[in-house]
Amino acid sequence: MTMISDAARAAVDHLRQSGLVTITADLEAGSDFMTFGCALPVPEPNGEGLPGQVIFEVRLPVAFPLGKVAFVPKDACLDGFPHQASRGLGGALCLLLSESEYPWDPNGRLVAYVRSAIEWVADAANSQLLKEGQPWELPDFRTPTGAVPARPLLFSESAESLAGWSARIGQAGSADLGYHTRSRAIVPIRFSTSGGTVYAPKVSPSFCDPGKTSPCEWLLFPSFIFARHRPPRTFGELVELGSTTGVGVWASVRKALKRPQLDGYHYLLIGAPIPRVVGGEPVEIHWQAIAIPAKTATACTEQPKGFRPKISNGEQRDRAVALLKDKDIQWSESINVGGERMRVRGLLQAEARDKRVCLVGCGAIGSVLAEHLVRGGTHEVVLFDNDLVELQNLTRHTLAATDIGQNKAVALAARLKGIHPESTVIGFAAGIPLGERDKSTAGMYERIDGADVLIECSTNESVFRWASLVGRENGKRVIHVYANAHARMLTVCCSGRHASCGAVARILYADIREGRAPFSWDDYDPLVPEVEPGAGCWHPTFPARGYDLAALVSAATPVIEGLMAREFPSRGTAIVLRRTETTGAGVTGPLVEIVFVRDYR
Repeated sequence: MTMISDAARAAVDHLRQSGLVTITADLEAGSDFMTFGCALPVPEPNGEGLPGQVIFEVRLPVAFPLGKVAFVPKDACLDGFPHQASRGLGGALCLLLSESEYPWDPNGRLVAYVRSAIEWVADAANSQLLKEGQPWELPDFRTPTGAVPARPLLFSESAESLAGWSARIGQAGSADLGYHTRSRAIVPIRFSTSGGTVYAPKVSPSFCDPGKTSPCEWLLFPSFIFARHRPPRTFGELVELGSTTGVGVWASVRKALKRPQLDGYHYLLIGAPIPRVVGGEPVEIHWQAIAIPAKTATACTEQPKGFRPKISNGEQRDRAVALLKDKDIQWSESINVGGERMRVRGLLQAEARDKRVCLVGCGAIGSVLAEHLVRGGTHEVVLFDNDLVELQNLTRHTLAATDIGQNKAVALAARLKGIHPESTVIGFAAGIPLGERDKSTAGMYERIDGADVLIECSTNESVFRWASLVGRENGKRVIHVYANAHARMLTVCCSGRHASCGAVARILYADIREGRAPFSWDDYDPLVPEVEPGAGCWHPTFPARGYDLAALVSAATPVIEGLMAREFPSRGTAIVLRRTETTGAGVTGPLVEIVFVRDYR
């Protein structure tokens, strides 16, 4: 039980004296927040037929004035509006201002929140919560449940796929659900009708296993909206919405109930086209999954007790109608992970994403770069490394202590799978150069032969020479990435059609030694006196802090993206980035800057 704070008590007293609203219930302490009741005025007359005032429970956070103030309607007439949580979650208002836009003094903050709630009620009464041209809002499908949580739905739809769906409004069919590799989510990988495949989104084997699927049913509605701005809450409402829009529901529900269950549920996918702005044309299809408990399916399809003859399809339908009509729908969480939804958050440019990349060396540099490439949507990233993860690696590696003892490439691939639906990530526990072509290396050679770009991050001269040779012999783009001691500089060498990566690096070294660069050789390749102490043979240790390396690699990623995306030129390119040393006085100028760029042939 919380205590009523002095700030909250004073703020409610101030609100009462202001005459802005009528206080209907005194301030009380609850288990998670403080509450009081108030009546908010409603403009009359109004298009929604609301009464002259509506009652709310106002919830103040225990740290008030810090935190959000919530308004939960107590009158049933305030139900199903946009900018409002679902009824099952209390129906709290979603006020248009963010938490930081309200005053921070207790009295002023509470009054400002109340004024926002009054504005919300006025807009709701006159159907102005969603105005023409404003961003359109999905209905709130969230439903509380005490049962095992239904699996989230990750689907891939875009403006491009909308064209194929536009003529199928009102239709139904079956779908194959894949299983996301790193979570409990289900992923539609194929939509079909009796006539064949309707839509198969691009989903990589690293996102979900296409060989392991579960069938379900789908229905495509013209809209999710049942009343005001809410979706159907019961199967009866779903059927009513379908009957008014020409969508037959019960047949698909019955088929869904006969499908195999997942974690105690049968799934039915409900889709509808949605716009970007209020009053605008549809821009994509949105899917929501209905999770029907298996015990409901059993009750709907089993033979009634004492009934020997097999019941007909019509009798089964009628039985399902009677049992399901008033049952609440459990909508599962649904997220569109395709098309523009991913691009908005930041992907590599298409010309770079389309490349098949082999990255050799999954250490401090390679692990950070691989992560940026995969998160940026690169369609195929194949990782090579024969080292195991050791505890001391973790000071500057993206892997964790749970990966100690595992192969770096395999562990890194496992970590990066499931991030982007179109990215395939594969890790090989193999040293480069590879041995002879045989059964054990065939898959690795296949990936190398098919790669568009080889990125070498191993800091091993033999590996670098091998990559340069393979690139020259097979016309592949080779990108060599390495940092100097203390991560003060990072170099990116890229081959051209007539300049191998090795040749670019050699000419770059000559230019630096001969003073044709804005830094000396001693700065570029400083001595490394540090050694790793311990029993046995001591050996030099590469000194660099993890965040310094990560800063250089992150700054170099758009450079590498540009090299991957451009047409393969005749000349090769060398680029050097330099990190500014920070001091107690701070940083003057950019933290990382490009200090050298030159094309070589």
